[in-house]
Amino acid sequence: MKQTQSRNSGQILPDVLADGLDVVFCGSAAGSASAKAGAYYAGPGNRFWQ
Repeated sequence: MKQTQSRNSGQILPDVLADGLDVVFCGSAAGSASAKAGAYYAGPGNRFWQ
């Protein structure tokens, strides 16, 4: 698995890219709730995981 770094307000979340992926979600930057939680799409209003 290849990891690179994304930056948001001085906090870093790793990009996660694995071999054999069919779909990759790309965004410009993680939100502050995601940066604090250390996980993408972690904001309480985000419906990504639902």
